Amino acid sequence: CVFWMKTVAQMICEALTDKPQTTSALYKRMLTSYGEERCPNMSTLQSTLCSRGTKLGTKIKEGGRVTWVRHGAAVPTENAIKSQNEGAANKQKQTTNKRTAVSQTVAKVAQHKGVDELLARPFSAFALFAFAQRTSLKRQKPNASVREIVKAVGERWLLLSEADQREYEEMAEEDQRRAEAQAAGETYQLRPSGLLSPVGTAGNGNASAEATYDSS
Repeated sequence: CVFWMKTVAQMICEALTDKPQTTSALYKRMLTSYGEERCPNMSTLQSTLCSRGTKLGTKIKEGGRVTWVRHGAAVPTENAIKSQNEGAANKQKQTTNKRTAVSQTVAKVAQHKGVDELLARPFSAFALFAFAQRTSLKRQKPNASVREIVKAVGERWLLLSEADQREYEEMAEEDQRRAEAQAAGETYQLRPSGLLSPVGTAGNGNASAEATYDSS
């Protein structure tokens, strides 16, 4: 009994389909069909395609990419390939835009969560004083940077009398009780005058500064 061995060319013809395949994909298909012992190696396959490939199948060039189909298969035109590539690029762009939108939403949620966590903490006397001064300072220095505003608040704080500073310290103690009550799931009622009623006369406009802190 004589065992008939198929040639490399015959294996290639049987492995080609109507779907474009790269040389690597073609090799994997042949390897699956004929096994390692009978399947030619990659070098032999490439050599055969270079020398006789156009006789065995149809060669398709897509930019720098080469694929193969069997003879008689519908070969896409350059315009069709270009349209397909543009469609894939647009789909990738849409996917990227969706991922970006999701990332931005997650960032906003995280930011809001951070603000909520910040407001749940008790504020210091200086922080409460800064909140009370912020509106008047922004009105007086609309183009000032954050650093300049903080510096101005510090200067005004130093100009406060001990009695006025003590008033803000009492507010901070009250806010400490508010934070502890909220942490325990209880409702804390602030004093009717509000936590940020401006105190003292340090700086211009201090007495009319608007309270910006929300106690809820």
